Amino acid sequence: MRESIPWILERLPDIPDMHVLDVGGMRDGMIEPAAVKLLELGHEVFSVDVAEPNIDKFPRLYGLWDYAISDILDVELPANSYDMALAIHVLQHIGMPWRGIEKVQDTYGDTLFLYRLYDWLTKTGVAFIDTCIYDGANYHSLARHQLQWDEKTTWHVYTKRWLKDTAEEIGFKWIDHMIYDGANDTKKRMNGAKSIVIMLQKEE
Repeated sequence: MRESIPWILERLPDIPDMHVLDVGGMRDGMIEPAAVKLLELGHEVFSVDVAEPNIDKFPRLYGLWDYAISDILDVELPANSYDMALAIHVLQHIGMPWRGIEKVQDTYGDTLFLYRLYDWLTKTGVAFIDTCIYDGANYHSLARHQLQWDEKTTWHVYTKRWLKDTAEEIGFKWIDHMIYDGANDTKKRMNGAKSIVIMLQKEE
C-alpha cells in the first residue's frame, strides 16, 4: 500500500454515502486500494480506466461499485456529481500516448483533466491527486513540468509549483500536501525520486 493512502483516509470529507470518482484505478484488474477502503466504509465508487477490471474478484462490492472502460479525457460524466475524486499515480499518464509509443508529444492532457475534474466535483467536492515529483537536489522549479527519459520508461515529473499554480488557476483551493518516497524503481529512488499527494477543494 502506498504511503499516501493512510494520509488520504485521515482527510476524508465528513460526508455520509459519498459519490467517489476513481480515475485510473485498475491495477492488473484489481481496484485501487484506496477505492476499496472507501467501498468498505459504505461510499459509492465509480472507476474509469482504459484497463478492464477483473470483476469476479469483487462480488461483495457489486452494490456500491461501478466502472467504465475509457480514457478519462474521452468519458462523458455528469457535472457537479462527485463529492470526492481519486487519481493515484495517474496524472503523469493522462494525455500521453504512452502505450506502445517511443516518444511522447506533450498534449497538455493533464491540465485538461484537472479542468474536467473541477466540473465533475460537487460545489465543495475534494480531489486527492498522487503523482511523481522530484525534490531536494533534483527539484526543478519549472513553469510546467519536465520530461524524464530512461531506457525503459517515459514518465512525467511534476513540480509542486506547477501543480499548485495550475490547480488554483482552475479554481481549486490547495488544502494540503505530502511528499514521500513514491518510486517503485530502486534506481529512481537512489536518484532522489519522490511522489506528492495533494488535497484540493473546489471553490466557486
